[in-house]
Amino acid sequence: METFAQKLEKYAELAVKVGANVQRGEEVIVKAPVDAAELVRLVTEKAYQAGAKRVYYNWTDDRLDSLRLNYTSEDVIRDYPVWKAEALTALVKRGAACIDIRTTGLGMMEEVDPP
Repeated sequence: METFAQKLEKYAELAVKVGANVQRGEEVIVKAPVDAAELVRLVTEKAYQAGAKRVYYNWTDDRLDSLRLNYTSEDVIRDYPVWKAEALTALVKRGAACIDIRTTGLGMMEEVDPP
């Protein structure tokens, strides 16, 4: 019987080789929650083994998002940083592969007070 670590490694390989079809010399963007760091490390290793030129990370955190939603104005929430959008757009225009890892985020919005 496979261990969890073995299954996670196979999942990372599937995400890289089949899901994103990472090719030699290609850049890769990985978006993932901080609690998926172990999987992101495996995805990164598999991407480099597949020949990725560089792997970028876009970390997310449900708790930090909840704090932002509770303590900032609606204007701030609506305003996505231009620099971040431009950086991601540039990577995609260069043909970067994108891997988006998600966890359930159960209960995240329970702490947010609606307007």
